[in-house]
Amino acid sequence: MTNAIKNRIKLILPGYIFAANEFEETAKSPTVVSRILNEFVEEGVLRKLSKGRFLKPKIGKFGELPPDDYEVVKDLLSQRGKQIGYITGYTAFNELGLTTQVPFALQIGTYNEKKRLQRGAYKIRFIKQRNTITKDNIPLLKLLDCLRFF
Repeated sequence: MTNAIKNRIKLILPGYIFAANEFEETAKSPTVVSRILNEFVEEGVLRKLSKGRFLKPKIGKFGELPPDDYEVVKDLLSQRGKQIGYITGYTAFNELGLTTQVPFALQIGTYNEKKRLQRGAYKIRFIKQRNTITKDNIPLLKLLDCLRFF
């Protein structure tokens, strides 16, 4: 089982964040898969972002690079293939070229209110968005959020 998981991890692109339940072997024995992944964290092959979430680090010229904001919260943005949230706040300001600041806290616009949470070094806040969230109107919602936050 260790070799099968090790081979799957080799195929994962650097910077990709995944959960332990994405492995087929988790259905058979979840504790064994968690133990194997935690051993890879100890060896330095993987980084642990939060409980059950792992990162294959991306290494640049000057050391390890932080994960992409989308990768950190991608599981919070869609549910069963349906878009339920989008990244907004200072990240949207940065995407639109309104600031050069790199946000340390991520904000997610979502229809349902949720509690704040922490993933590794990232603090994640949820902002109530009363409009319908679809992939087509996310750029417009980000623009409206930027106007609202000014």
